[in-house]
Amino acid sequence: MTTFRDLPTFLPEDLQKVERRIVVARMIQAIQHLDSEVFSAHDLINTPFLKKLTKVMVVARYLSLLCKMGYVELLFKESRGPSFYRRNPKIFNIQIK
Repeated sequence: MTTFRDLPTFLPEDLQKVERRIVVARMIQAIQHLDSEVFSAHDLINTPFLKKLTKVMVVARYLSLLCKMGYVELLFKESRGPSFYRRNPKIFNIQIK
């Protein structure tokens, strides 16, 4: 399994706009694909689930890194209702700069 320590901590400076769009698009596809699957309690102990969970973590780390570098902006849904709903913001859209 890949851990966060195994990942490079930076992206190349010469990453072009088109390449950035491809990288981000692939990350978004990976998140959507993994998020669309529903796992049962039995799946929690299976290796494929752990691999998928690791992939989600890897994608999330890279996506947050792209946000910090200014390549991507996360747009959140405006929460309505009691304050406890605001504690778990949902990503509405991922904007590529």
